[in-house]
Amino acid sequence: MGHFTLGLSCNAGYNTMVSSKLLRMITTRTAAETQVSYSLPLWAMPTAVSLDAPLVAVLWQWFFARSLGLELHPLASVLLFATVWLIYAADRLLDSLNLDLGKKHTYRHAFSQYYRTQLSIIWVLIFLPTAGLSLFELGPQVFHLGLIAVGLTLIYGLGIHTFKPLVSHSKELQIGLIFAFGTLLAFSGQLPLSQLLVPGISFALLCSFNCYTIALFERNTDAQQRTLSLAQHYGRLEPLLKILLPLFILATACLSFWVHTPLYFMMSLSALGLRLLISCQARLTAEPLRVLADAMLLTPLLLLCFW
Repeated sequence: MGHFTLGLSCNAGYNTMVSSKLLRMITTRTAAETQVSYSLPLWAMPTAVSLDAPLVAVLWQWFFARSLGLELHPLASVLLFATVWLIYAADRLLDSLNLDLGKKHTYRHAFSQYYRTQLSIIWVLIFLPTAGLSLFELGPQVFHLGLIAVGLTLIYGLGIHTFKPLVSHSKELQIGLIFAFGTLLAFSGQLPLSQLLVPGISFALLCSFNCYTIALFERNTDAQQRTLSLAQHYGRLEPLLKILLPLFILATACLSFWVHTPLYFMMSLSALGLRLLISCQARLTAEPLRVLADAMLLTPLLLLCFW
């Protein structure tokens, strides 16, 4: 996952804010960039083209609907996928503006810098129908909740790209909260808030743990690129995760047996995967570790063919 996201109607506010910046980025590459023959391994492509987070969001949206017996319209999944992609792609394009290719960097940011023109054009072409559908096809309750999400996203977006020191300590937690809120936005009105609160908070924590784990893996890259994260400020993030992840695994496993739903069991399984990756991080470099960290959130796929 890596950076921030939300669902459905949340795209209108933030995407409008970044659209002018993206349009200005549709420029000719520098001479240095055109001389570089850019390539990346196949396993890094989903992350490089910002498909990792949309896939996770849509998968868990479906899984929540099946686990809790909720109605899910196909359009809701389409809008969620498009919105998440728009926000992730925009965030990475903006990050790539300050990318120093002479220092250690990530595949996703190098890809966004090298294909800036093409990605910017695709971004605009996807933004227009997504914004239109979000504005005219959403119900009143989803629309009002979307306004809240727009405010949260604007605060995060402005903070992370303008006032980095003010939000760097909590950005991973903000990402998890906004991601979970956007994923569950389509279910507003189908269940009382009290019934969505525990699974929603649990999923938000799982997403935050994913972000903290990735920040841990990419701490050296972030340091060279001067990207702020909790791993840069708090040197004991790794031992803290080694304590908190097992507690989360135990709590969600207990919830799974208590409410008799696979929802919490898959969260527990995903957290277990993250914990194992932290233990094995010395054997792999940051890039495959990041891809594997996002792959650990795909545990609902284990039930896709049987449920």
